[in-house]
Amino acid sequence: FVYEVLRMSSVIPTGVPHMTSKEHVIEIDGREMVIPNDTIIHQNTYYIQRYLDWNDGNKVLDNDNDELHLEYWIDKDGKFKMHDNFVLFGVGKRNCAGQSLALKAMYAMFGLMLNKYKFIAENDNPDMMNIKQNPTSLILSIDTPIGLCVERRSPSA
Repeated sequence: FVYEVLRMSSVIPTGVPHMTSKEHVIEIDGREMVIPNDTIIHQNTYYIQRYLDWNDGNKVLDNDNDELHLEYWIDKDGKFKMHDNFVLFGVGKRNCAGQSLALKAMYAMFGLMLNKYKFIAENDNPDMMNIKQNPTSLILSIDTPIGLCVERRSPSA
């Protein structure tokens, strides 16, 4: 569930910038393109996470994929699998060094929040919930209100 929430809420939609250390030639749709030395490169994380159908060969979607898709993270045996399209922390040797710590902290915070609080849709109507990220922002930005009430759980006796 945490990975799907991260897929839906890209904290840095354009990723962390990188710079080429030499000239690169890449081929896209049969055309060669040259990326010069010292070019700043951004990965469009928001697009990869939200506008590709991960179940259909990365087909480009017409609309923002803003629904939960837990099936992206489950293999045929019902076990968790990492999806190759999950690029929130980067990929390869440029992968975020803090990914492991960040994920552990998120799991701990998520568990603590579920333990201490109840999350209830406004008027007990989940359709009223509206959690949308503003894709024009360079960092995570959520418009309010989102239609969610948070109540402290009563302490155990």
